[in-house]
Amino acid sequence: MNNFSSIIENTDFAGIMLVLDRNFNIERANENFLNLLDYKEIDVFGKQLSDLIVPDEKSIFFDMVYSQDISNNVTLKFYHKSGAFRFFSITLLDFNERKIVFGRSIKKEFLNKKYEYYNEIQSDIGKMFHMIDVENIRDFISFEGNPVSIILDLLPIEFWIKDRYGKYIFGNRRFTDSTDLKMENIYLKDDFQIFSEETAKNFVVSDHLAIDSGKRLSYVFETDGVELNGWAEVTKIPVYNKQGKYIGILGFSTNITQQKVMEMNYKQEQDRMRYLLDNVSGFVFEIDSKGELLFISGDLAKRIGFSIERATDKNMFSVHSGMPEIREKIQLAQNGNRVEMKTKFGDVDVLITMIPVKKEDGTIAIIGNGTEVLHHE
Repeated sequence: MNNFSSIIENTDFAGIMLVLDRNFNIERANENFLNLLDYKEIDVFGKQLSDLIVPDEKSIFFDMVYSQDISNNVTLKFYHKSGAFRFFSITLLDFNERKIVFGRSIKKEFLNKKYEYYNEIQSDIGKMFHMIDVENIRDFISFEGNPVSIILDLLPIEFWIKDRYGKYIFGNRRFTDSTDLKMENIYLKDDFQIFSEETAKNFVVSDHLAIDSGKRLSYVFETDGVELNGWAEVTKIPVYNKQGKYIGILGFSTNITQQKVMEMNYKQEQDRMRYLLDNVSGFVFEIDSKGELLFISGDLAKRIGFSIERATDKNMFSVHSGMPEIREKIQLAQNGNRVEMKTKFGDVDVLITMIPVKKEDGTIAIIGNGTEVLHHE
């Protein structure tokens, strides 16, 4: 119990932290948790943690407790002493006889944004190492059964520590799994002994930038090397002891490859669509669920008397003469129907085909293709 209590007593942790016994009764709670919910320690000591969780979310907590992934993260509503509630994003670490819960208070709009949660973890771990009273950073995490090193090993993001000489002294499970390395193979080795020259140079240069500034440094790292592949957002935090002496550096990495690929695909699709719209012969447009013009072809822009830039973001209902009819047809298309209709763009009679397309956010956009109706005398 003493090791676990010392984390709460001696760690400058910006989030919430609790120590539970094997039955999930609260043994210790840090000041941030108590202050945010307006409790005193005597108010929560011995209580089941689930007693503080809003009833309709208790099942989420117990699903996490019995999950195979013991570092699973969930967001729950905890009762404030006043009867109101706060949202907390928490992680549960199971040490058999003791459990540690850590996390932070978040606003409702951030419930599903892991990115913000990961950034907060980085800040919290940085504060955990701030001004520690050791000469060598290895002394802070090296002794057997140290709860700090166990917590770091179970973080949901890649994490590593180098000493003042740039040698690796710690890498958590996420880090060793993603690099396909074992800790015993990288312990007390530098980047050039582990990674390719290009990757090692990047890591060493970014380390020195963070050390020279004395501040947290974040950047996007891209590589197509053998040992690493894709994009990652990397953060480096230099560590200084109470005497102000530099003793090592913390590293964090969040894989953002999927996000980057989606961004690139989206940009390519946008460029392709704009090219088509600018160069296609005929009347082509895209409308969002509110009737706003997202794309418009050059021919159509000319017919309605607007430049492409001026027409985009205008409401489709306001730029042609068949407003009641087009509104009805657009609504039919938004309900999933392929629609054909005749209308006017400016003084030109046009036959339009509208096709509904479901976008990634779940809304319906409409792609329209129109051809001029020629009248023969």
